[in-house]
Amino acid sequence: MKPKYVLQRFHKTPDLCMGHWRTIDGDFVCFTLEPEDGKNVPYGVYPLRINTTCGMATKYRCRYASTNHVGMCEICEIPGHSLVYPHIGNYRHETKMCPMVGLGCRIPQVMVSQSTNAYLKFYKMVTLLVHEAGEGTLVVL
Repeated sequence: MKPKYVLQRFHKTPDLCMGHWRTIDGDFVCFTLEPEDGKNVPYGVYPLRINTTCGMATKYRCRYASTNHVGMCEICEIPGHSLVYPHIGNYRHETKMCPMVGLGCRIPQVMVSQSTNAYLKFYKMVTLLVHEAGEGTLVVL
């Protein structure tokens, strides 16, 4: 069975939007931070697939060698965009379109925190399950 997830935004500014990534059953995976200026993942339903050949997969494979990193969980079939992955980062300048992940969020500063720990949790709760199933689904609200 394909794993299913929901990315729901809950706070927006003119430049950024914050959300949370959950399993379809409501289990919290992480907070997210994305650009809001038309460069975020549009509302809709998207397949999730593992990309093993992109530059970020190579970088993370080295960085997280102890996890036997299988690749990046790509949000696919976004009109006009490709190579969109949830990844580590805390601030707007650290992404072009990809959701950055965090275990904490700070609304006044519009940032996510504990991003590395969040990515490792995301990797276990999302990436590995998508890898095992061959594909997953993300609903963006």
